[in-house]
Amino acid sequence: SARYIYSPTKIMDNIVSVSVGESHTVAVTANGEAYGWGSNDEGQLGFVANDGKNGMRKLMDNVVDAEAGDGFTLLVTEDGKVYASGDNGNGQFGLGNYRSYSNFTALPLRDIIAVEAGTGHALALSESGNAFAAGLNDSNQVSSNSDTRINSFVTVNVSNVEKIIASEKSSVA
Repeated sequence: SARYIYSPTKIMDNIVSVSVGESHTVAVTANGEAYGWGSNDEGQLGFVANDGKNGMRKLMDNVVDAEAGDGFTLLVTEDGKVYASGDNGNGQFGLGNYRSYSNFTALPLRDIIAVEAGTGHALALSESGNAFAAGLNDSNQVSSNSDTRINSFVTVNVSNVEKIIASEKSSVA
């Protein structure tokens, strides 16, 4: 049976960031540990098994940023690498395919300091101020070209970017 919490309840110490996806949550601690909980029906928690109500699970160490999308998770490590797990049906992992992944997989990005997850697209920000995007493009949230899905990261045509934001069908850099 489901357990409901009706008032604020402390679940962890030392959390520096939290991101909520459609049906899962990820958090990063001050010492760089990433945790996730909730649904894993698309493999977004980085493992194959799913009972629909997964408790808190450690995802990775040395993490500086984590984002939960619609059935997928993005993690940035201290060395500037990006890892993803879950639904890649719109090509948002930038791997040149639309295959989903149930384990965290390295993405073709380097020197990244932040990521953002939209419903079906991903954004990344590099140390040098470049922004990259991949995935669902039905509202031009990735690129101004006419493709509705872009499965390789494209460089956003803006320089000296300091912050990126992704929502359901929009992006800001």
